Amino acid sequence: MSYKRDTKMRRRCTRLINYPFSFLCLSLCFPTSIKAVKQNDAVSLYEAALVQVESVSVEESLDAFRDVLKVDRKHAPSHYEIARLYMSLDTPMDRQSARNALDIAIRLDPGNGDYQLTLGELLGKQGLWLNAERHYEKVCETHPERFSEAAYMVGFFAMQAFLKYIDMEHIDIVTGLGPPTYHLFRWEEHATRDREKALAFLVKSIVADPRNRDGYYDLGLIHYESKNPKGLVEASKLCMDQYPEDKDALLYCGLGYQGMGEWETAHEYYICALERMSAEERALMESVDLIASQEEQSVLDSIATTDTTRIGWTDNRERVRFWRKRDPLYLTTFSERRLEHYGRVAYANLRYGQRLKGTPGWQTDRGKAHIKFGRALNKKATRLEIPGGVDSFDGRFGQSIQGGDEEWYYEGFSISFVNSDGLDSWRFDTRPGRISARYIFNHQPTHYMDPFRHHKYRIPNQVASFKDGDRLRVELAYALPKYNVSATDADSGFVLENGIFLFDKDWEEVYRKRSELNLRWPELTPSGYPVADSLRNSHLMFQLAFRVPSGTYHLVGEVRDRKKGSIGTFREAREFATADSSLSISDLLLATDIETGSPFPERRSHLNVVANPLRTYHRSEPAFIYLEVYNLKRDEYGRTEYEISYRIGRPGEDEIDPYLFIAQRLPGNGKSSGATQVSVTRNERLEVMEVKEVREPDDDEEARRIKEMARSQEGLETTVTSRYEGDREEDFTYLQIDLGHVPVGVHRLTVRVTDTKTGQTAAREELFRVIE
Repeated sequence: MSYKRDTKMRRRCTRLINYPFSFLCLSLCFPTSIKAVKQNDAVSLYEAALVQVESVSVEESLDAFRDVLKVDRKHAPSHYEIARLYMSLDTPMDRQSARNALDIAIRLDPGNGDYQLTLGELLGKQGLWLNAERHYEKVCETHPERFSEAAYMVGFFAMQAFLKYIDMEHIDIVTGLGPPTYHLFRWEEHATRDREKALAFLVKSIVADPRNRDGYYDLGLIHYESKNPKGLVEASKLCMDQYPEDKDALLYCGLGYQGMGEWETAHEYYICALERMSAEERALMESVDLIASQEEQSVLDSIATTDTTRIGWTDNRERVRFWRKRDPLYLTTFSERRLEHYGRVAYANLRYGQRLKGTPGWQTDRGKAHIKFGRALNKKATRLEIPGGVDSFDGRFGQSIQGGDEEWYYEGFSISFVNSDGLDSWRFDTRPGRISARYIFNHQPTHYMDPFRHHKYRIPNQVASFKDGDRLRVELAYALPKYNVSATDADSGFVLENGIFLFDKDWEEVYRKRSELNLRWPELTPSGYPVADSLRNSHLMFQLAFRVPSGTYHLVGEVRDRKKGSIGTFREAREFATADSSLSISDLLLATDIETGSPFPERRSHLNVVANPLRTYHRSEPAFIYLEVYNLKRDEYGRTEYEISYRIGRPGEDEIDPYLFIAQRLPGNGKSSGATQVSVTRNERLEVMEVKEVREPDDDEEARRIKEMARSQEGLETTVTSRYEGDREEDFTYLQIDLGHVPVGVHRLTVRVTDTKTGQTAAREELFRVIE
């Protein structure tokens, strides 16, 4: 063996002998230094991994924290970050991996409050809500420095249980020797227990940390779901004490006031919330995608402009029209239907948001259904049962899953949802063998109940149009029954809000007249009723005129009694037009009296026409009819000649609308009442009449009697013809009809005009009623 080779071998042997000895000496002399080096390397790697979490994929971040653990297996923060990353993936396998990593972190650092809070969050993501609730209760005791967060989560999960149980029921089937028996079990007791617990812990959380914004929201939601909207208002205002510009708290405050029926205050809060939203946030609030018809949506989508400008939000004309035609009460300065939409969006976000998944309520199926259909008349929920736990559910429906349904009931339809995985993942129920809830949602029209429906009643009205230069003069009269106005004593009055609103076919406003009338009652009878003397004097009569171009219009009349809250109203679409060249006749204006202001009246203003919107006459009084004739033909001497004939006949039963003659009263209006007669003309005058006692009628019975009378009355056909001469192409006149020989009942009046120069004819018809 050569030297060189021998030397090389000896060096190797020396190394083998000396390496262990060297490491032994180093470990005996510098144990602290080695541990410090490892810790320093772990800290450096951990900090580097932490910095890049947001900029790289989850898998890359996991690898980076695993590299830390290769250096120091007991580095608790890395185990914790790995758990958080697995939780973000949010699958059953990843949640289990997160649990393993989190258990190690807690074992290494049991006093870390963040780890304990995250464990509760993970239990919630796994669907183990009761376990999560109990865990947070322990954290309240063991980590007082994290009491506010832990107490809030206890309240949160208790609130979820309350919301789950409040509408829940199931049927227990008991079998034995006899036939099976079925027992319906409701969960109200459990809901009440969890409600009280949630309220207690949410209050404790807020006391410990007044800046806990979500605590105020949840506190308000519990009160709202407990049919206490005032509690939502109070919780929202407490939140605004801490966050004065909080748009969500303003929205929820508006929702609370809306639930209390204080619409004007709700409107103010909604507007304040909208003003504090970004343009994108307001666009979401104002979106009508879920409630607009396809035609309306096409129009809205076709608008080239956006709803945002450099200075903020602007309403386009189409959106204004969209809400205007849905407004249930034009007397107010805002649209209650639009406020309802704001309230629905606010409630959807408050109630149906998936907090553990970060999904806002308006994006969920239940939230969308609430925005489109509103609050259900009734709800029924059944419990979810998955053998083996929520994380064992494979996502397919079969025999392994039972219940978890929620049914919402509306007028004429219902819609169902299913909690597909037990993790608050409610979606439309589309399971085989059932009516698809998604189909119902897509094809069922939007649902809205007029908030004033119990206060409204239809009032008799009469509308007649007459040619007036290049425009039309519309004369309108309507009657308000006195028994639908507040009864009070003679020393105090009542206030009526009176409004007439006219819109064109596209719902652009054409005419608006709104006024307030302060009235007083006449002397009361001994029985406590105001008194009235006749059919018409038992009503408040309104009469006015306005000019419009020819066209199709939407006419709305509203009269609201501030004290009683009753609202007399009528709504109808009318076309106002006259022929340009051929003979034509105006509408017939039924009147109780027509007085001339001069011996030879030459224009309409010379006549005082007292219209009869009730269309009802006593047999002892005459009926007056005002009309105008257009496009008469002059002869070579400039003279015109025409004939007017009227016929009183029997209408068909299907032609009779009883509410042309009577008001459809409110149910349960209370004491009957009479009042003064009010005639609103150009110079709004108030007249006090001698009166006698009038009692509230049964309108349904009255309507039945009117229809019955139309069937039983004898067929009367009376025709009267008169001849007129003059020198005008456009003329006006009135008829006075003696009703003494006309039988009691509903009759059709036909007025026919014949131009004797040309032979052209034109006719109009009106229904009227005769009583004893």
